[in-house]
Amino acid sequence: MMVPVCFLLLSTLAAAPAKDPNFQAIKLYAKPEGIQPGMFKMAQGFHVLYGTRDLANIEPLYEATRLIHRGATDMELWLPLPKLPKKYKKDPNLIRQSPFLRGTVLGNQALAEALQIGDAAQRYANLRRLYPQQPNHLPTLIAIAEVLWEIGETEAGNDFAAAVAAVIPPETYVPAALVVAELTRKTVSYEEGRAILEAAARLPFRDTGPAKQRLAEWDKTMATAAGDPAALYAVRAEKALVTLAKTNPEALFYLGKLKTDQRKPLDSYRYLTKAVKKKPDNHAALLFLYEKKGKLLDDPAETRALAKRAMKKTGEHPVLLTLIAIRNPTMKEAKRKAMLAKALDMDPTYLPAWRAWFAEHPTAEPAWRRAELKKMTAANPTSSEVLAMVLAMRHEHGDYEGGDALVAKALGMDPLTPALLSKCLDLYPQLASQDLKNRLILSTVHQASLFAARFEFYKAGDFVAKAAEMEPGIPRLGLLAANYLYRGGYHADAAPHYEAAMATVGKSPALYELIGDGFFARGKMHKAIQFYRKTLALDGTRPSPPEKIEDAKTYMAAKTSNPNVRIPAPGSLFGFIHLGQYGKTYKPPSVAKARALQSWRQVREGYGLTETEPMLLPLYNRLLDWEEDYGFEPMELTQF
Repeated sequence: MMVPVCFLLLSTLAAAPAKDPNFQAIKLYAKPEGIQPGMFKMAQGFHVLYGTRDLANIEPLYEATRLIHRGATDMELWLPLPKLPKKYKKDPNLIRQSPFLRGTVLGNQALAEALQIGDAAQRYANLRRLYPQQPNHLPTLIAIAEVLWEIGETEAGNDFAAAVAAVIPPETYVPAALVVAELTRKTVSYEEGRAILEAAARLPFRDTGPAKQRLAEWDKTMATAAGDPAALYAVRAEKALVTLAKTNPEALFYLGKLKTDQRKPLDSYRYLTKAVKKKPDNHAALLFLYEKKGKLLDDPAETRALAKRAMKKTGEHPVLLTLIAIRNPTMKEAKRKAMLAKALDMDPTYLPAWRAWFAEHPTAEPAWRRAELKKMTAANPTSSEVLAMVLAMRHEHGDYEGGDALVAKALGMDPLTPALLSKCLDLYPQLASQDLKNRLILSTVHQASLFAARFEFYKAGDFVAKAAEMEPGIPRLGLLAANYLYRGGYHADAAPHYEAAMATVGKSPALYELIGDGFFARGKMHKAIQFYRKTLALDGTRPSPPEKIEDAKTYMAAKTSNPNVRIPAPGSLFGFIHLGQYGKTYKPPSVAKARALQSWRQVREGYGLTETEPMLLPLYNRLLDWEEDYGFEPMELTQF
């Protein structure tokens, strides 16, 4: 059994080392064979930058950061790290006061503290609290990816691992290599994932043990899967499947599926066609081939040829009947309807046939459509997807008879999927029962809270924003949506909701600053400056607006001479805005003055979203009352 990535990362990110890395010794390490010089420079720098947890050892981090940039230059890569000014080298005090370096060290320290507890649930809770303080700290993103995988949130964990892969070459930082290799194995191939681990394992650092252990586990898994096409496909062992396919035609089918996962349709069709020819009774391969390829064919003759061949080998099948009907433009309407009807008679649970069936009757009477939808529901009584289809079709055709009963049934489904909940919201204005509306709003906020708990802030904000649009009588829903969006770094998307919230909560320096950040993110610096000045007019003691105004002016000056200059949007990686050729860095307020982890946290939590929490109390109180009234399990509504 493969050891979970989390246990390997725990020793790398959480275990407190006896001492911080010694940069003077590390920079003298010989380059291992097989690693490019630029990559090795970056690896040396990252090892020191993210391994240092004591502010007393901050000075070597300046040279470590410069070494990372030299390596990136050698590899012709751009990294979202600030380039520290050369004057730092002459004045160690500037290094000690650098917001970027201090923030990184304190972030390393905070992450190690959050991961000390071995219980997955507690580490997950700790990371939820830590993420708002350092949303762009690379090791924190890596830790979030692995803990999400550990608790079963695979998709959300994959998103964070993909973000890490997009930021740095994973081979240059062992914790990054562990999560990116796992993601690569799952989504591309075993071989490519293993190559990442092998490169990381060759690094001469003390934290390479987990990479070597992972390689050993992968080798053990491969030995167990040898000779079993399904098991080899599960671990994405492409080369092993190619070898096995020489003697086992079933391996061709799994190679075709693997190429489909890799989004290589031509290779997929080639392997699937071979699988069908070598093993004509492999109906699963035949149907998979026809379903994937038949939907993309434009030539009716080729469609008919494939269909005829498939029918001859398997007989009539709902998949084949449906695809023939929807992909043959020369077929007469009556024959097409007859084929779809036959497909539904053979398998009334096959939803593509139902979709095609309703598409053939766009102008049918509401009574006929309701009767057919009832048949589909009867054949799939526990399917959330079917109920979502029913609600979508009712909404599309403006047929809201019995809508309350359908929404009530949907809210009672277990699980209540986000897709089904979204379709329920579409019917919100037509619902007659106020209690049902209240339950729907409460369910929406609960779903948003679940999204946010998985760090999927855009989905959370988008869900609540839709509820706010449907129910203008609860304006603070828009403010909650804005907070979710802003928390995820979608400042521009959050700004309109903050502006709308002004009408309810009144003028606020926090809201003015958050709106200014939204215009800043869109590159509209004049508007951003206007809102930052409005912030200062209400609260002249806020430290961040003056620095943001200065950054906006710097950007506008840079834009005059270079139209392609990058917008320094707040929330960029590591929490710093960097204008490469101008050396201008946006510094989070007072970070350089943070003397310890506690003062760092106070700085990061002191402004912005924290100030909007009291504005949301009326909404939270209403939601808490509804939870009690309707028997909902209480949720952490204030936890982003």
